[in-house]
Amino acid sequence: MSKITLSVIVAFYNEKGIVKTYRVFSDYLKKHFQSFELIFVDDGSTIDTKDLSRQLKKDSRAKLIRYSPNQGRGYAVTTGFRAAKGNLVLYIDSDLDINISHVLLIVEALKTYDVAIGNKFHPKSRVKTRKIRKIASFIFNSIIRVFLRSKVTDHHVGLKGFRKEVLKTLLPHIRERRWTFDVEILSLAQKKGFTVGYVPIKMTYGMEGVQLSYVRYLEELFIYILKKDK
Repeated sequence: MSKITLSVIVAFYNEKGIVKTYRVFSDYLKKHFQSFELIFVDDGSTIDTKDLSRQLKKDSRAKLIRYSPNQGRGYAVTTGFRAAKGNLVLYIDSDLDINISHVLLIVEALKTYDVAIGNKFHPKSRVKTRKIRKIASFIFNSIIRVFLRSKVTDHHVGLKGFRKEVLKTLLPHIRERRWTFDVEILSLAQKKGFTVGYVPIKMTYGMEGVQLSYVRYLEELFIYILKKDK
């Protein structure tokens, strides 16, 4: 078997459109990469995912990791990281808000940087959402930059890539299982002296469950900050 050059991790929970996501991602990667693997991580879904399982069994370059119960975004992504065999490893959100074509930008950026991430605040980014989400994103990122002394301007976009050797250094130190995982891995990367590059993104996202998710995330974020200060 030839050496895998790219691993793409897709973590999901109760994603009704996950079969469509697989088809879109798989078709794109087959057109643009000779050697890749597509790893889906089912974070304890309570809805039927048999259709996805059947699809992946037919695809030698795709696989499904399943476990129960639900553990959180960070746990799911790091589970995928540990299974990855590629020289470059990235993860992308499962809901298709971020187009899979951005993978090419991440791969190109990783020729220069140790870590490459999508950034909503990049001058070339085009993001469509409600004003409250833009304000909340700015506030959260400002809190992180002030209290954790991060130089990264956008921590939360579900598109991040790493050189494999960088992940090997970071993974033993990852503790966060849920949404603050994104903050933790970027904070660790900076503390270890790894370089972080930005790529512009085009995305449109809505308001589903936003009020409750912001409250929960804010709680998780301050708990994480307090733990880091000890």
